Amino acid sequence: MEPYRLALCEDDPRERDNLTNLCRAFLDAQGIPGTLEVFPNTVELEEAPGRYDLLLLDIQMWPWSGPSTGKKIDLLAPGWGGQVVFCAGQRPAAGRDRAVCTVKVSWV
Repeated sequence: MEPYRLALCEDDPRERDNLTNLCRAFLDAQGIPGTLEVFPNTVELEEAPGRYDLLLLDIQMWPWSGPSTGKKIDLLAPGWGGQVVFCAGQRPAAGRDRAVCTVKVSWV
């Protein structure tokens, strides 16, 4: 069985770290052999070679949003067969002393 290929694209460093840890923990807990490639912006994601089984895209990013990037990938590689998940992090309220990461997921 080939390793499951995931790509995560998130421009906020804290959210990127949280989601990276979450993805790795999930793969490990499920015993799924997989690779995770992490990108800080959509330009680097689009320049990456290969295809992914799952793309995790932040909804609000620069220079293209997650939904715009998802559409572009569909147009550039029709029938690629992967899944796209859009994620949106929420910042903790002012005055909180610990980071909180909430992920809202939408399947397309």
